[in-house]
Amino acid sequence: MEPVSPGLVEWGAAELALPGQAENGDRHIVRPFAGGVLAAVVDGLGHGREAAEAARIAVATLEQFPFETLPTLFRRCHERLRGTRGVVIEGTGLGHVNSRSIPFFRRFIEHGGLACMTSQCINGRVNMNV
Repeated sequence: MEPVSPGLVEWGAAELALPGQAENGDRHIVRPFAGGVLAAVVDGLGHGREAAEAARIAVATLEQFPFETLPTLFRRCHERLRGTRGVVIEGTGLGHVNSRSIPFFRRFIEHGGLACMTSQCINGRVNMNV
């Protein structure tokens, strides 16, 4: 476990490769910046070296641009992840996406991207129009 406190939040993370695998495709980022903290878990698709490389690329991109809007971060990751297996980026929030982000997600999906959304609320629901 890697406990760290960037001042605004306290957090910890643990990673473990599957038996028989030398590398783990799971990565995380907790990066404070002037406007807040970017926190995300990145899961490279599949297992092993190729999953780990995709996750490393995504985290390096997030690390470089933590202050960007979500649509811009996803676009940058999408561009840099071409030719890899891809990743799932998990974040946390209020269970919705800002309505200004919807046009980006529409274009992202129209160009072959896959975007999924679910609420982390026990009794919540997904609302794309908040």
